[in-house]
Amino acid sequence: MLFSFLQIHSPDTSLCVNVINDNFDALYQTKFSGFTSACLIIYKDGNFESGFFQISDPKNGIFFIDNDNFIRGSFKHLYPLVNFSAPFLQIKDNAITFVHPIFLVKFLHIVSEMNFNQRITDALRNADDQERYKRKGWTGSDKSPHMVGLAVDIGSYNFAESKQISELCSLLNLRFLEHGAGANRHIHIQDNSIWEKLNQSYIKQISHKFNSDADIDKFCRIASFNKLENDALKFSEAFNITGMGLNTLRVEYSDVMGIVHATFFAGVIEGDSRIYFNPSFLPKGIYRVEIFNNEIETGSKIIAIN
Repeated sequence: MLFSFLQIHSPDTSLCVNVINDNFDALYQTKFSGFTSACLIIYKDGNFESGFFQISDPKNGIFFIDNDNFIRGSFKHLYPLVNFSAPFLQIKDNAITFVHPIFLVKFLHIVSEMNFNQRITDALRNADDQERYKRKGWTGSDKSPHMVGLAVDIGSYNFAESKQISELCSLLNLRFLEHGAGANRHIHIQDNSIWEKLNQSYIKQISHKFNSDADIDKFCRIASFNKLENDALKFSEAFNITGMGLNTLRVEYSDVMGIVHATFFAGVIEGDSRIYFNPSFLPKGIYRVEIFNNEIETGSKIIAIN
């Protein structure tokens, strides 16, 4: 089975397949039977330290993206981008496949609802390309959320799919924009929840750092591993997701001074469910845990990671 997988999904020679074996710990599990994804971002001294991302798809299997596929920005605005080049996604050859992991959770939900039929044509973009687009009249600004991994463009869709994507973006607080003409017509999706908080004067510098780090030769295509059985010792933290419609879970792990050391973000899940989290990824310590459903705080507690 593994040999056939490598044959079928063999990537370009500039990439490598990173196979996770059965002994690897999963980040989370859920009773929800549909498509889900989640990320864990760990900080040190207020800056990004490490990240993990897991995709669970009933049709395509479970995929795990480890810390080697994360890159970080620079200056005071350190936050990570993650390589999302999973083999079941349709991606244009020259697209730079790095976006913010929290944005990726929302974006993957949208394309999963479209059965992954959409072609991703643009993700991370450098400042030179942005200037070129501006000269050609394709954009009116020399700064874009594409430059810091907060936007993705997709093509290959019909009118009904465009309408559905627009509705999903509205529910997930994402900006939807359909523009261009002819073969260049596409849907632009961006995460304003992060973009609008950034100091715009640093966009070009952060973008340069991201694009320097996003050398595709360093990164691997993501390969699936077998789904693990629910293990109460591994998945010792359980969080409820409640509410009608689409729901997300955000868990903040902070110290006694209120400084956030880690963020766990999971979803998007329709209706009520429960997320089982594996806290062994966290550094040892005492944490105050704050729980947010759809960005509304629903509880808090103190835990120890030994």
